[in-house]
Amino acid sequence: MNASTKALTFTGFLILTRIMPGIVDGQTPTSSSLSDAVQKQLIGTWKITAFEDRKDEHDPNSEWTYPYGKNPKGYLVYDNTGHVMIQIMKTPPGPPFASGDDEKPTAEEMKRAFTGYVAYFGTYTVDAAKSVVIHHVEGSLKPSFIGTDQPRPFVLAGDRLIIGDGKTWRRVFERVK
Repeated sequence: MNASTKALTFTGFLILTRIMPGIVDGQTPTSSSLSDAVQKQLIGTWKITAFEDRKDEHDPNSEWTYPYGKNPKGYLVYDNTGHVMIQIMKTPPGPPFASGDDEKPTAEEMKRAFTGYVAYFGTYTVDAAKSVVIHHVEGSLKPSFIGTDQPRPFVLAGDRLIIGDGKTWRRVFERVK
């Protein structure tokens, strides 16, 4: 066994002992225990670093677009009670409302504010076998989201979380420390 193989074997052992300790103990992990372990890895606050959609969602080779700007601002929070909340804002943000009163925007100002912001909350569950986190939406800026389940394919690599199919859409987050 060469040094590279030993390093990979040791790394694999560390991953298994940290995420699925039952395997090392000779127990067969259940889908539920795997999902619980992955859910624990998701717990925390995540800062968005990219919000990207393909220009043509039917063409995985079309260029990426940035509906919330190239440097969106916002956070995704998974807590240990199974709750999720997300807020993302377009950058740069629009100017303050001309009236000077946040309660009195013009129709165009209201539309810009609405389309430049994502916000919802609810609970979440993890299907580790499918690498999907499901957001069970209880409240949302978008009325059509309320009461729905929003499956989110994901890849978790240390302190980096990528949500999306990676082909037509992706949201990239970094763990806040």
